[in-house]
Amino acid sequence: FLAIAYFAFYVAGLNGSNLRGAVVAVISKVGQQTLGVFVVGLVAARLLGIIFDYFGNGVLLTLWVNLAGFALLIAVAYTLAWFKRLQGTK
Repeated sequence: FLAIAYFAFYVAGLNGSNLRGAVVAVISKVGQQTLGVFVVGLVAARLLGIIFDYFGNGVLLTLWVNLAGFALLIAVAYTLAWFKRLQGTK
C-alpha cells in the first residue's frame, strides 16, 4: 500500500502540480459527485449486464458497453453538478 501511495504522490507531483488537463477535470468532476455516480452505476451495471446476457460478450460489444457506461456516469456527474449549481450549493 505504501509503495502505491508513494507512486501516486510521485506521479501527482508536489501539491498536485502534475494534475492538469481535460482528463483530470473529468475525473475530478466524477469524484465530486460520487454518491449519485455510485447509485446510477449500480443500476447501469445491471441494465448493461442484460445486454451481455442477450447478445453475448464479444470484444466489440464489451468495448461498446464499457464506453456507454463511462459516458453515462460522466453525464450523470456533470448533470448533478449543474443541478447543484442552479441551487447554489456545491
